Amino acid sequence: MLTRKLFTLANKYIDSYNNYSYDISTNGEMAILCKLRELKNFGYVYFDVGFNKGEWTKNVITNFSHAEVHAFEINVGAFESFKKNTQIVCNEFGLSDQNETITFKDYGKDNPHNSFISDFEWVDFKVPHVKKSKG
Repeated sequence: MLTRKLFTLANKYIDSYNNYSYDISTNGEMAILCKLRELKNFGYVYFDVGFNKGEWTKNVITNFSHAEVHAFEINVGAFESFKKNTQIVCNEFGLSDQNETITFKDYGKDNPHNSFISDFEWVDFKVPHVKKSKG
């Protein structure tokens, strides 16, 4: 149990150090929204490219009641609970600077590891049980 906790903590540290985080409260995305909120008449149209589960979009429409968000996501079904929200324009396709076909890795509904990144490999790391010795 302790080994697993250390492994998890070490991974979180490494991801944080490399700024590899989907947590908008720590990766800078929320800080940008707070700065935008300070500006008067900044804008009304926002883009969420890579909608995933919609965390960024939820924060935009919470902080900007006048906002219109154009959300893009290739994961079929990601917009299920958002389609009735009139502030969100749901685009069930991706954006790219290239005209090509890509492979999308789908690990199941709402899995944050769903990705089109070809060299990403999700590994389910299992820590062996360690017996404590009396000594």
